[in-house]
Amino acid sequence: MRFLPGINARGSSQERAEFEVLRHEFRSHRPLRRQSDPQAAAIGAAGGGAVVNVGGGAHGYPGRADNVASKQGATGLMSTAALEYAPRGIRVNEVLPGPVDTPALAALSDQERAAVATAIPLGRTGRPREIAAAIAFLLSDEASYVTGTRLTVAGGMWA
Repeated sequence: MRFLPGINARGSSQERAEFEVLRHEFRSHRPLRRQSDPQAAAIGAAGGGAVVNVGGGAHGYPGRADNVASKQGATGLMSTAALEYAPRGIRVNEVLPGPVDTPALAALSDQERAAVATAIPLGRTGRPREIAAAIAFLLSDEASYVTGTRLTVAGGMWA
């Protein structure tokens, strides 16, 4: 048995695939992780600003350990970035949407869509504009004292 950072891997193709999911997720957040990142420097030099990461899948799901771990890792990166960039006037937050009316959801059968809606305490899936409104709020001056926050917009699904 060999150990990879954060993963107990025996080397099977499934485990290698899981590691690739984690590696991809962390690489996609690389610019935000680096203090020397030119985008962060530009935002700080302009007097500050806000970054909103759209996450998801950060809650446990059977058979999805690789995806859940990568999403939890991305949330940790967001929290760290919020602390590192706050002195530069940069706020970093995350929106975690639940099931939303998208083409992927529309591709499900009526029975599958009904099952999804049943799992949500508000009894329906979200609308894209509801997720957009949460993001707009976190980017706005109205949220000037909000950083390092995970805003779950999921109809109570993960309450």
